[in-house]
Parts: sequence; C-alpha cells; structure tokens
Amino acid sequence: MDQTSSGFLRCVRYLRLETANKQRGLWVTDFKSDEFRSYVSNLLNESIAELNVSSFNELVKASGLNATLSALKPYMIPIGHLMVSMANENMGLEGDGLDAAFIPFLFTQRTIWADATGEIRQEGAVGLVHDCIYHRVHANPEFCLAMSHYSSGAICEVVNPDYECIWTHHLTNGDPYCRYVVKRKSDPSMNLEDLGNTLVTVPRIDPPRANDMDIEKFNMLGWWSWLTMSSVDLRGPDKTLEILCPIAERIGSKAGKSLVQKHPEFKDDVEAVGQLIDMVEKTMLGRMGSSRYLSNDEFVREVTECPMLVFSPPEMCKQTEAFYQGMCKSIDPDLEFHYEKMMTAGDDKCIWSLKRKSISAPPKEEKEIPRTSQTPLEVLKMRLAKGEVTKQEYEELRELLSK
Repeated sequence: MDQTSSGFLRCVRYLRLETANKQRGLWVTDFKSDEFRSYVSNLLNESIAELNVSSFNELVKASGLNATLSALKPYMIPIGHLMVSMANENMGLEGDGLDAAFIPFLFTQRTIWADATGEIRQEGAVGLVHDCIYHRVHANPEFCLAMSHYSSGAICEVVNPDYECIWTHHLTNGDPYCRYVVKRKSDPSMNLEDLGNTLVTVPRIDPPRANDMDIEKFNMLGWWSWLTMSSVDLRGPDKTLEILCPIAERIGSKAGKSLVQKHPEFKDDVEAVGQLIDMVEKTMLGRMGSSRYLSNDEFVREVTECPMLVFSPPEMCKQTEAFYQGMCKSIDPDLEFHYEKMMTAGDDKCIWSLKRKSISAPPKEEKEIPRTSQTPLEVLKMRLAKGEVTKQEYEELRELLSK
C-alpha cells in the first residue's frame, strides 16, 4: 500500500465514528471546547493531587515519618532550583534579596492553589493561601510539612541561605488559611505577626505554559515523581510498584467514573476514550507524538517527546499506566490500556494501546490497516478530525461521496 492510499484510508476511517457520535450527541469538536478541557484539566489536577497525598501516606505507613522525610530531603534542593528557575524566567527576578527568596514559592503556589496572596513588608514577606487543592483532597499536616516547609526552605537555601521561611498557620491544622513568613535568620526575635508596613503587594500573575505543559501539572507531577523515587530508595522498585500501582489504578477508576457520569457518551466507544487520553497527553502533559493505528476496537499512540522524561523514573510511568487502566476499565470494563514501550525503560519512544479485551494482541508496528474494512466516508471523517479539510470542504466531499 503506497503512502497516499494509506493516508486516504486512515482519514476515511474516522467518518463512522463521527456519525455514531453525532447520534449520541458527542462531536469531535467537543474535545476542543474550553468547557470540556477545563473540566478534564480540573479532574486531572485533583487526581494527581490525590495520588501525591496517597503515595506520601503509604510511604509513611510503611517506613515511618522520619524515614520518609529523610528520603525526600535529597530531592529538595533540585525542587528549589526548579521553582526558582521557573519564577525567574516568568517574573524577571534577579539577585538574592528578599523578593528573590519570597516570590518563587508564591509563584509556585499560584500554579497549584487558586487563592494565594503575598506582600513584602518592612521586616519580611508574608504569604497567605486561602484555598489549596491538597486541602480539598484531605491532605494531612505531615504532607504539608514535607511539601510546603521543605520546598519553601529549599528555595531560601538556593537563593540566599541567610533567609528562612517560617510557617505560622495551616489549613490542614484547621486554620482559616496557610500563612508563612520569609525573613532573615539574623532576626530570631522578630514578631512574626507584625512585620511593619506593606511596601509591595505582589501582583497576581497567570502562569504561562512551560515546555508545552501546564506549570501546575509540572509541579504536581514533579512531586509524584520525587515521592516515587523516595519510595524506590526506601523499599526498592518491585515493592514500590506492588504498593503504589493499585493506588494509581484506584484513583484512575474514580476519575473514570466521574467522567462517564458527566459524559456517558464515552461508554462503549474505544476511539472516543482514546482521543480523550490523547488530548490529555498532548495539551495538558506536553507529550508529543502521533496516532499510529486506529480502528473501531483499538487506539494506539506513539509518544516521541515527553517533558517528564528528565525527572520521571520507570516506576512512575508504570503508575501512569495503572491510572489509565483504572480510568478506562471504569468507563468500560471491556477496555484495556497498556504501555508497549517506555522511554524511561530505555526505549526510543513510548507506545501505548487502548483496545478491547476481545482483541488478541496489540498490532505490530509494521501492521497495515486492512483495505476491506475501510470506506471513503471513513477516510473523509479522519481528515476532518485531523484538520486536513475544513467543515465546508467536508460537507461538499461527503455530498459527493454519497451520490
């Protein structure tokens, strides 16, 4: 089969999907709507936050709080460098003064929490967090100690070791907000409740995208990765997968149930679920690649670029597989999600497949799509879905093919 014929057949195959989806009320363009993407993004954020909290709690349960915190500490300075680098790049910070020590953590908070404010005063800087996604997924004070105290302290260490960050209030302790103060260590007797007059109110900034991935997810996925590596350090890779993969699958199942309750049209549609994961991978996680094979019962995708590759261990990717598997199974028990290749395991690319259990095995890379199962209308729908033809051209060609 030549390249032109293969491309034409792949384009037409999508028509059957759009016709079926139209009857159920699901259009391909729904994946591009702001409302749908916002819903999926929020669902993914809460799932990752819950994964972080659950992974931390499992570490503490198995190894104790002190051992868990000790395992996390070696990753704190890299976390501090990452937060400082992102804040400096996006806010133009320079030097090693109070603003450079305070604003990076505030910037990071605003990528994760909806309501964080900050002021630089005469005797120090104060930050307030009125709403926190980790509080919404019922994080405990010990998690806040690891995440907030350690990371804010790491930022001070990276920018200027003469500064320190002291936390005075926590939502997880029942306080109405989280509050922290950044000040010089040389002022131990300072009244943390009275830092003098406000000199600067830090303006709210909507964080841009970094490396084609939402910064909020970059931060939360980073914590998931570092928690996973800490678990590997404490218990080894096999035990880590044994404990953490079921957690990821459970949270994925919860996300899938929420999705199908709001959008029941995803049920019994392999390609619609495949497109959903494809959208999450590309637009929310920055994992770039292309669909290699499509049919009514299979969806396979290659990923050749992944921002998480720089800090993700193979054990995290296996948890990701478990998360997607749980999500897909809760949408339709007949679905299976599986990674055939992983870059973190040394492969040149990631390949994942979504298929019905009735399909004996994932297609080989060299497999061609049977010519007998395609129609010109299917090819035309595929071209519309990929943006190769406009809606007007699609209507004209469909009318021509129907004659």
